[in-house]
Order: sequence, then C-alpha cells, then structure tokens
Amino acid sequence: MIDIRKKRRLCQQRKRQGATLVESALTLVAFLMIVFGILDLGIGLLRYNTLSAVARIGGRAAIVHGSHAAPAQTIWNGQNAVDGVTAAISPVLNAEGIPTSDISVTVTYTDGPDRGTSSNDPGDTVTIQVSAPFQPTCTAILGISPMTLTARTSMIIAH
Repeated sequence: MIDIRKKRRLCQQRKRQGATLVESALTLVAFLMIVFGILDLGIGLLRYNTLSAVARIGGRAAIVHGSHAAPAQTIWNGQNAVDGVTAAISPVLNAEGIPTSDISVTVTYTDGPDRGTSSNDPGDTVTIQVSAPFQPTCTAILGISPMTLTARTSMIIAH
C-alpha cells in the first residue's frame, strides 16, 4: 500500500512541475512586456522632452535675428530661417544622438499687433515646430508603424 502512495505522489509532483513551467513562462512573458513597455514610454518621454528643448533653443535663436538685427543676421526670413534654426539646434540633437536628417523644422512668422502682414519685425511672433519619428521597441516587434513626436514654441521677436 505504501508503495502505491509513493508512486502517486511522484506522479502528481511531476505533473505539477510541468504546470509550474508553463505558468512561469506565461508570467515571464507578461512581466517582460510590461518592463519593456515602461522603458519605451521613458525613452519616448525623453525624446519629446528633447524636442521641446530644441524648439525653445530654435525659438531663442529666431527672436534675436529680427529685421532690426545686424545686417548679416536679417536673412532669417523664409527658408533661411529654417536653415538658421536647424544650425542652432543641431549641436543639441547631436549630443542626444538624434540625427538631424530625421528632424522636420517649420518656422512661421505671424504679425504682431497693429500690423496687417507677417514679417520679421520686432513685436511679431515666430513659431518653431520640430517633429521627429519615434519607433518604440515593443511596437516594432509587433509591426506597428512609428509615431511622430511634435514640439512647438512661439516667441515674440526682440530685435
């Protein structure tokens, strides 16, 4: 009788070991997805924070290059403004490891009070928008396309 009981216990223990292995595998997969999701969220927030800082740096560069600035600095109207902002923000992007080729920069001038046209005059507003693609690791594994992070700042031209 005792021999049969020992055999039953051994058989039940072996069955339980297999169940433990399956449960551990399922739990480990869920745990790792949560951990990697949190890491992806942190990297995404860091990238967005960097884009916000870059937009502010570009805005500061643009507001000091108004129409009343030194003659060499007044070429910031139109497309040259994008080149100037890109040149101002590229050291920060390089330090963060973000390629400048991935960044999209838009510079928009809007008219200030009591004016009918938008220009690069003191008192007018310049808006800098910086966009960059972001591909979280978890969604890359699942085949989801990258998302675009966008940061924008508006400042009043000083001179």
